Amino acid sequence: MAYLVVEKGEDAGSVFLLSEEEVVQRNGFRIGRHFQRDIVLNDLAVSRDHAEIRFENGRFSIRDLGSKHGTFVNGKSYETSEVHILSGGDLIDVGNTRLRFFEDDPHQKVQYQIGNEDLTKYISSIRDNSITYAALSNAEQRLSLIYEISKAIDSILDAEQLLEKIMDVIFETFNPERGMIGLLEQEEKQTLFVSKVTRIRDEEGGNSSIEISRKILDTVINQGSGLITYDAIADRLLKGSESIVASKIRSAMCVPLRNMQEILGVIYIDDRSHPNRFGKEDLEFLSAIGYLAGVASKNAYAHKTIAELNRTLEDKVAQRTRELAQANQKLRESNALKSRLIEELDRSNKDLEAAYALLKKTEAQLVQTEKMSAMGDLVSGIAHEINNPASFIRGNLGMLSEYISDFKKLLHLYDEIEPARPEDRRRIEAFKKEIDFDFLLTDLDELIDALQEGHRRIDEIITNLRTFSKVDMAEIKPMRVQEGIEATLKLLLPKYRQRIEVIKEYQDVPEIECYAGQLNQVFMNILLNAFQAIEGEGKVWIHVACREGGKIAIRITDNGCGIPKENFHRIFEPFFTTKEVGKGTGLGLAISYGIIERHGGKIEVESEVGKGTTFTIILPPNPDTAVEAESSFAKFSRRI
Repeated sequence: MAYLVVEKGEDAGSVFLLSEEEVVQRNGFRIGRHFQRDIVLNDLAVSRDHAEIRFENGRFSIRDLGSKHGTFVNGKSYETSEVHILSGGDLIDVGNTRLRFFEDDPHQKVQYQIGNEDLTKYISSIRDNSITYAALSNAEQRLSLIYEISKAIDSILDAEQLLEKIMDVIFETFNPERGMIGLLEQEEKQTLFVSKVTRIRDEEGGNSSIEISRKILDTVINQGSGLITYDAIADRLLKGSESIVASKIRSAMCVPLRNMQEILGVIYIDDRSHPNRFGKEDLEFLSAIGYLAGVASKNAYAHKTIAELNRTLEDKVAQRTRELAQANQKLRESNALKSRLIEELDRSNKDLEAAYALLKKTEAQLVQTEKMSAMGDLVSGIAHEINNPASFIRGNLGMLSEYISDFKKLLHLYDEIEPARPEDRRRIEAFKKEIDFDFLLTDLDELIDALQEGHRRIDEIITNLRTFSKVDMAEIKPMRVQEGIEATLKLLLPKYRQRIEVIKEYQDVPEIECYAGQLNQVFMNILLNAFQAIEGEGKVWIHVACREGGKIAIRITDNGCGIPKENFHRIFEPFFTTKEVGKGTGLGLAISYGIIERHGGKIEVESEVGKGTTFTIILPPNPDTAVEAESSFAKFSRRI
């Protein structure tokens, strides 16, 4: 058994298993940039078919396959026809990637576990020095994908639909051969799946019957951490599990579905054909998806419980209403002496219906508040986790810029020294021309600038996520409404910027005392309604100005479809929506109305069908400031 460890390059820290039997069966392992090679390197300087490793006469050997930049072993170049017998510790250079050959496992284990500190300092040092522009771009893409995933699954409240959606995302992202997502039985606290979704690549239909290693599932559930194995059959920690051997599993990953410290289930994917199929970054990303899925699963379970309680309450209220109606009928048929009792019962029935309506509204607000609170916690946690490596990148970029500046000064000093022999000077000039030395110096500065720009964009995303995640703030704090509006726009505009123009007019208004996170929720609801009301291209105007008494007026206008007159008086009712099924809950404006009332403010609405709608929010300088009482629903008026 032998291994290749990537010491330098895009794949630094990766470990490739070299099984003597498999190398012989495949007639050699090929190293290259093509995705179908046995050892795939993400290095543009590596040829599609660069080199080949064979196992003959009990020894591993390597030969070049006519690559563009050649193959080097311990600094020596080998031609296509030459074969080099490998020894433990040999350094192999292909393109810009350096690998070290080991006769035995350099980690003393094949698997890597998140939350475990079993990786050697040797591998850590390799990874710490492998920050590139590609890594920055990948981090930004995965952060954006996590945000898109959280939006997609947030609206799904059915457990089966939720698991199917998560499985779609996993197969689109990792393209495994097989996959399974299971929710554990929570009451019995046993490793029994009450709900499970399985899938096999290229097989039509879902919930295929697949055999999964119980050893891997039990390890993840008991330890509460993700697990990856580069070659399950050879993995020493799995100790040749019968289920692994029977299922012919090679590469596999398994992570828990968790909500805080509670294990709700597992996500499992594998590949039975190829070892080294998944990497550490894949495990970390799958773990992030597992956390998102865990929070969403918990929300779905809570929604189901509330729905069942609600149905029970509705049945009891309906039964009580029927009983009261029957009693009323009997009382009306009796003599006039009972009329006062009948009137009292009628009043009681109306009070009960009013109480039930209030209960429904309160319940809806609680559900939405809990969802927004969970989303705030999730987004805040993601921003915090991304900020740590981003800070590390920022520090290292500064040092890297200084190092490169020092190297350039050293090169200029070398240029000022006249070589003793003219032929040395000519050889130096020829080499500088060959590598386009002046271009390299200029391009190096541009690469550093590009890295710094990438880091700036990550910082901007983190700042926006932190600003928007303050939904659950319970304290009144000073805030500039422009900042809340801008943070909301930065989250919405990536989806709508191609067809909607936003025109902003902000006056210099003072800070107000408010619940900042709740106002952000109001801005999100109204702006999202404005964008969705516009079919095709359109415009949205945002105006912020001062009014008498230190009040702030925020006016948001769109040129969308407008609100029909027959629906206008109901727009603030809970659960009323004109959107398609699945695109609206009817809670956004109802909750927004309650939030503005809590701040002592009011919402004014104007609309005309075919021309657009204007929402005007008026806020006092402090929520305790009283405002003139308003009706629960705005009156209809046409825009001038």
